[in-house]
Amino acid sequence: MGLDLHSGKKTLIGASVMRGRSSMDYSNGQGLDGSTQATLYTIHPYLHFQAHDRVTVWTAGGLGFAPLTLQELDRDHDLSGSARMAAGGVRIRAKNWDRRELAIRTDADIAWIGAPLPAESVTLGGHAARLRFLAELTQTFRLFGQALIAAGEAGGRLDRGGGHRGVGGEAGARLTWRKPEKGLDFSAHANSLLWHQSAFGLWGAGVQASWDPGADERGLVLRFASGRGPREGRIRIFHDSLDALAVAGPQDLAIELEAAYGHNFGRRLATVTFRLRGTTGWAVAIDLR
Repeated sequence: MGLDLHSGKKTLIGASVMRGRSSMDYSNGQGLDGSTQATLYTIHPYLHFQAHDRVTVWTAGGLGFAPLTLQELDRDHDLSGSARMAAGGVRIRAKNWDRRELAIRTDADIAWIGAPLPAESVTLGGHAARLRFLAELTQTFRLFGQALIAAGEAGGRLDRGGGHRGVGGEAGARLTWRKPEKGLDFSAHANSLLWHQSAFGLWGAGVQASWDPGADERGLVLRFASGRGPREGRIRIFHDSLDALAVAGPQDLAIELEAAYGHNFGRRLATVTFRLRGTTGWAVAIDLR
């Protein structure tokens, strides 16, 4: 659940709280098998600021705790886990011409989640960090009187963490169709890791539909999103529209439902958002250190 506060058209500030439940089975292939069940409670402040007509800056963070049960070798451990997350980015609009826009974007994110095992003097957990530099090209078309927006991006990344390390290249594309007078918005997207120094694969694809009978997110907004991702990869970070930031394992399928309601208070717009997200996938990497 989140609350956004828009001040004019340049500043958005807000926070969201999240409660998530997860279960995971793991094995090291040498007889060490186990499972975990956890409930994660987090809070995420975020800020989006239009610093200049061509420059947009955003940042987000998160703190959380997680009661966790570890079942291993016929023993149960009741643990207290914690999480720390941070992300930020800058988008610079470099050039506009003939309904085209070229932008340069960079972002970075880092997250850690873990729980100590006092009896074993070790920590169960994982961490990840990523830095990206991307070029983004957007083209707007008119189709039957409506806006059709095609966007593509490509660039490089640097990964650090308990899973994979090294540099790589990635690319993505998005196609969006909008019918403003009806408040309808449909989009499809795909992205893929082209290559990586650690020789691992990462891809994702999804669709999204939203209905906004008001204008500029005032009034009721309903959104549905679905996506698929790889069954392999490292612990990674996702953030959606600045209001969700979490650590996730390699996901196989994700479905989201969101409802939001916005109301004007003087020259400011306050929006309350409710989101339900479900994912399935394989276990994340585990470090014992």
